[in-house]
Amino acid sequence: MFKTARFWLSLLSLIVIILNLTGQDDKNLLLFFTSPLGMIALEYFGNDVSQEVNYLLHIGFWFAIGWLIDLLISRLRRNV
Repeated sequence: MFKTARFWLSLLSLIVIILNLTGQDDKNLLLFFTSPLGMIALEYFGNDVSQEVNYLLHIGFWFAIGWLIDLLISRLRRNV
């Protein structure tokens, strides 16, 4: 479990969200620049996207990226 990219990227995503919730990221720059889906949602929907949706997009995006990295690593190990 601790050796997967899904775990570590999701954990880093949660840390970014916790920093945002505690006020350490008062201008939302860290959350904005580490969430490509959040940028796309902001572009299409403007400021109508709630903060909770941004958090879910952030966690979901980094979990999916971690899953893809784990998939690529497992296929590379299988072929070698």
